[in-house]
Amino acid sequence: MSTDRLNRIIEEVKALSPDDRRRLIERLEADEELSTLNTAVRRAGSLAGTVKYMAADFDAPLEDFKEYME
Repeated sequence: MSTDRLNRIIEEVKALSPDDRRRLIERLEADEELSTLNTAVRRAGSLAGTVKYMAADFDAPLEDFKEYME
């Protein structure tokens, strides 16, 4: 992010009312907590080996969607 853009954002935040500033801070903190939670929970390959059976025709077209596939 460029310095000019950062400075514009800072000026816009300074212009907010105290209530709006508080709501913005709460939202940013909540987003940060969610992103931390998501990265901690999701791990590539964590479900490897959990599928015990898959039908041979799993990728076969479904009869219910035939009219949409024409």
